[in-house]
Amino acid sequence: MAIGLIKVASYLLSQQITQLERTFMNEGGLRERMTAARIMSKSNKQDQAKRR
Repeated sequence: MAIGLIKVASYLLSQQITQLERTFMNEGGLRERMTAARIMSKSNKQDQAKRR
């Protein structure tokens, strides 16, 4: 019983790691997303200032 649960947990963790690797490759890491968010925020603020 316990060995079966360990196998299932191991499989699910393996699947999660694989998905996280795919996401990282497609979307980048935390630092890249934070930088993109800062750039977008600055751009939006500049656009709003120009409209005034």
